[in-house]
Amino acid sequence: MTYTYHLEKLSDEPIMVGQVGPEFSVSAHSDELNQRILQWLESATENFFFILDVTEAALGFDDIVLGASKGTRSATPVLRHANMRQLVVVSHSALVRLAAKGLSAPIFGKVNVKVCDTRDEALAHCRAELTA
Repeated sequence: MTYTYHLEKLSDEPIMVGQVGPEFSVSAHSDELNQRILQWLESATENFFFILDVTEAALGFDDIVLGASKGTRSATPVLRHANMRQLVVVSHSALVRLAAKGLSAPIFGKVNVKVCDTRDEALAHCRAELTA
C-alpha cells in the first residue's frame, strides 16, 4: 500500500504527528498538508509539538528547499505559527537532518527544531519537554 502522508493529533497530548510516505511530493502535496496542520494550529488552545517523520520519503535537495520555503516563508508559514511549540523531524538522511537544523537560522525565522532518529525518540523528547 502506498500513501502520500498521514497526519494525526495524539488524543491526550499537545502533539501532532505527520508521516510522509514514499509517494509524497512536496510540490504536489505540501500545500494540502500545510493547510491541515494550519487548521489544527488555528483551533488549538495550547502550543503543539509537531513530529514530522520523513523516514519513508524520497526527498531530494529541491524538495527540501521548497518544503522549507513553504513551511517558513509562505503567506501562512505553519512552522512559524504561534501555536507551534517545536518541530521535531525524524530522519536518517544526512541531507534532511542538516536542512532541518538549518531551519533555526534567521532567514527561516529561527524555527525551534529538534532532529531525532526514531519516532519513539521524538515522542520521548516531546513528553520530557511537557513535564519539564
